[in-house]
Amino acid sequence: MKKSILILASFLGFVGFSNAQNDAKKMSPAKNITENVAKAADLSALSTGLKGTSMGKKFETKGNYTFFAINDAGFDKTLHGTTQKMLSQEYHPMLDKIINFHTVEGKLSVQDLKAKIAATKGGVLMLKTLNGESLKLTMVNGSIVLSDTKGNK
Repeated sequence: MKKSILILASFLGFVGFSNAQNDAKKMSPAKNITENVAKAADLSALSTGLKGTSMGKKFETKGNYTFFAINDAGFDKTLHGTTQKMLSQEYHPMLDKIINFHTVEGKLSVQDLKAKIAATKGGVLMLKTLNGESLKLTMVNGSIVLSDTKGNK
């Protein structure tokens, strides 16, 4: 059985370690991404959003993905308005697009990502997301920083 992996990160923000470490203890590799997201206290908006999107349904099935989860603070930072508005049915296509941007094929742990970044020329790892865009990963003070092609971190 292929497994999915979930990495906790903010959307256009920074890695949130405070709740991420506690939430990671609640997660299980035997569960799918949607089930694991539902267990994390800091991912309640994402959990609600996944229920209404095609990506949420995709994450409920077998798959081999790494998902950079959008925490509640990340939803609050979006340019599209309030979290409640982002989770409304009219925004599901946009939310699907955002979730696809935060998902890559394959199972990559934090250790895998750090090793791949260190092995690249210039310390920049580029990953192709499910929506076909590039996600840039670098290391800053021991933490992985995600950036889009416009430089948003």
